[in-house]
Amino acid sequence: MKFTQTGTFRENTLDELTTLNINEQIDIILLDKLDYFVGFLAKEKPEKITDYIKNLTKKYQGLVEEDFLKNTSGEFQEILTKYKNLNQYPDLNKASLNYFIHLLHKLDSSHF
Repeated sequence: MKFTQTGTFRENTLDELTTLNINEQIDIILLDKLDYFVGFLAKEKPEKITDYIKNLTKKYQGLVEEDFLKNTSGEFQEILTKYKNLNQYPDLNKASLNYFIHLLHKLDSSHF
């Protein structure tokens, strides 16, 4: 087997702490992909989209014990209005964002 190096990395990459901008990470990691998938599903399988959205929203709501969006001062409002497909399903939009904030909160409290 032959290995090819396609890029470089700094030797001390793992030694540095990195500060994450939560708003950027929410966009990149979760909501962009979910917005795309909801649009794709609505176009390809319009008869299934309603049940899918309802079930996914329920799943997200069941995984989170606390409403983190209620505790924020509107800082995520811009994110909630940014997505064309998710805006058609506001319950899913809020539930998915709340779930992601929940995951970040758990990671922060575990201090792995």
